Amino acid sequence: MNKITRSQFLRLLPAAGLLLTACAEQASPTVEVQLVPAGTAALDYAQQFTATKYEGGYTLLSIPADGAQFLVVPEGAAVPTDVPDEDEAPDEQDTEPI
Repeated sequence: MNKITRSQFLRLLPAAGLLLTACAEQASPTVEVQLVPAGTAALDYAQQFTATKYEGGYTLLSIPADGAQFLVVPEGAAVPTDVPDEDEAPDEQDTEPI
């Protein structure tokens, strides 16, 4: 897996915010989906949030400073009804760079 540079990350960050905003406005099917932890992503430069990966391509972005959480749902996938708390995230030993 290729690492991204800091400048690439900073260029992608606004686009990710717009994507999250656009996803929030669309209605997606809500069904009983169980999120199975697949590890925590090792972030080279990010210090203000964590990214926890789940099977099926789901990613939970957590901001510890204010307790905010954002679930990134793959296109066409069902929206889970039960998002795990930050305390339920897998250990950081299961990490891989993104």
